[in-house]
Amino acid sequence: MFNSDDTYYWYKSSSDLDDNYYKGEMTILHGTEAIEDLGISYENVSRVFVNSKGSISLDNIYELKLHPTYLISGGIDKTSTLTSKFDMKLLFVYVDENNAQAFNYTTQDTYYFVKKDK
Repeated sequence: MFNSDDTYYWYKSSSDLDDNYYKGEMTILHGTEAIEDLGISYENVSRVFVNSKGSISLDNIYELKLHPTYLISGGIDKTSTLTSKFDMKLLFVYVDENNAQAFNYTTQDTYYFVKKDK
């Protein structure tokens, strides 16, 4: 969950929002600044994210730098175990008002996001 105040929550499961999650701060880079910081090209992004059906522009491309500051795991506060190895860099591509895709440069995982009403 990404908030407008540049904070985020990263849940293990969307069905349990009380346990197994990170909370933290994020930095957002956009367009050319994002792809330059990640060391990639616009062409790479548009080829990789096929869900966009060829509609990706520089305005759709973001980099999210996630820095967790709080960790709950197994019902226990494990914030004291957080180090920089928990930081993540995501290539985030806005597909449309309800969908986005991301590639996690830290774990090499791909994610598909769907907007969820509160």
